[in-house]
Amino acid sequence: ESDNIFFFMRLASIIPYRIMPPDNGGKISLYEESVELERQCEAYACAALCTLKERFVPIAPPPFRYYEMPAAASLLLLLDRPGLLTSLPYLWSMRFYAARMARIALSVKPDLIQVAFPWMMRIRKWIPASIPVVLQTHNVEALWQIPFIEKSRYPRRLSAWIRRMEAEAAGLASHITCVSSGDRDFFIREYGARPDRVTVLSRGADFAAADLFLKQRA
Repeated sequence: ESDNIFFFMRLASIIPYRIMPPDNGGKISLYEESVELERQCEAYACAALCTLKERFVPIAPPPFRYYEMPAAASLLLLLDRPGLLTSLPYLWSMRFYAARMARIALSVKPDLIQVAFPWMMRIRKWIPASIPVVLQTHNVEALWQIPFIEKSRYPRRLSAWIRRMEAEAAGLASHITCVSSGDRDFFIREYGARPDRVTVLSRGADFAAADLFLKQRA
């Protein structure tokens, strides 16, 4: 990719977790991506709805405009071992912070807003129609979580709720980026997303490398 592709753009990014520098064991790729966007954009801001558990971990201030809001519902994550059922209330609570997250995003007068994960697409309701909001997905949440949900006591209700949430996000998004053609086909087939509004980006997660890392640490 050529340099300065975002040079005249004012960009805001909304994420559902704390962003940490690599030397603190944090979200390395996202941190480095934000540093690069700060370098290339006319203006860049990152807003995070982090967990209270993460707030106990001190970090050095990132070298870009960054805002955090701790979610009260994330107290349940202190009981996580990890498990899906304690995470879902935290994810669900993101809609209650949507208006505040939208105000943060609008503070840089953005040309574009990118939202990581469908849980946070509710901010679209507080963003002017003239500003595109891109849904940046790392997987199809329904496909990723249903295997865990099927082991719970309420599999049908939970899986239906996740599908509704994801379908709503797909409908609200100006554009969707995903990491595989299978994900793209799922958005089009299951949620009626327009093919010209779904783009596949090849930068996905390397699960083989992650598995090797975990085995080496075990």
